[in-house]
Amino acid sequence: MRIGKFTPGEARIALVTAIGAIGLAIAQLAAPTNAVAASGVQQVVGSTAASRAAKTLTVRCPAGTTATGAFGAIGGVTSGVHIDRLWPQGNTVRIHATPLPSVSRRWRISGGATCVTATTDVEYRASGAAPASRASDDDQRFGVAVRAECPGGKELIGLGGTAVGGRLTHLQPLGPGVPYTGEPAGPGPVHGVSVIGHTYAEGRAHVSIQAMAVCANTGHGTRVEFAETVSTATEKTVAAGCGVGRQIHATGAIITYPNHYAEKTPFSFALLNTLNHRADSLMGSVRVTRHVDDVPTEAWGVGAYGICASS
Repeated sequence: MRIGKFTPGEARIALVTAIGAIGLAIAQLAAPTNAVAASGVQQVVGSTAASRAAKTLTVRCPAGTTATGAFGAIGGVTSGVHIDRLWPQGNTVRIHATPLPSVSRRWRISGGATCVTATTDVEYRASGAAPASRASDDDQRFGVAVRAECPGGKELIGLGGTAVGGRLTHLQPLGPGVPYTGEPAGPGPVHGVSVIGHTYAEGRAHVSIQAMAVCANTGHGTRVEFAETVSTATEKTVAAGCGVGRQIHATGAIITYPNHYAEKTPFSFALLNTLNHRADSLMGSVRVTRHVDDVPTEAWGVGAYGICASS
């Protein structure tokens, strides 16, 4: 496990000046219910009441199952609210979102949990909590990076991250050749999670950054599917799908600025509006709207990571 500042030398990997904000433009999810897919992968969804305040959605998996991923969406506003926690642990997921001070409308979180059969080998490995300060220029510009690793003999089957009151800008699986991680290609399991969180001028003075790896014995055949789109458009959607024999267990995301990896001003960040995955369609999708004070003139990218495994 590594905890520390995310240095400029690592910026190509993931200096993604984005607000980790999860909204749902795909669908408004209704009151808690189960969507059951093949091979025992289930999704349980729910939503909060609408209000202007920061809030948490808690969703629980059915008896006999355990959570591998959280997904979420903001309804009621098109921008200005960002999800800063997606946290699966045991049979429960928690999704937290924070509005910018400029948001005056009522909004809600819709989202849920991806759940698989609970077996004794499933293990939740959280990183240590790394502090980030609003008073630190580096913490605003470059963020703070943490990693959670699976123990030997186990592979990643799910993930989560938190930066409540800050910006959850980067949620990536770690494994051979996974794009934007610096992991070398070659044999070996998908073995961990990398999270980057930033402070920002309108957020909390102090933010705690943490990563969660959901691990199980090797044999699930976890693969990471990646899709990316790069342009100057203010809004992008990208989806990564699983191949035959594997189902989506969780979704990760990254936002990149290929021509500008260093600082972005607080008025030129992107809002991650949707991080969603559907057990029935085997797809994980990410939708991002760039929140800017002017029209973007440089290319920027959005990537989706599908964590695909057999159950």
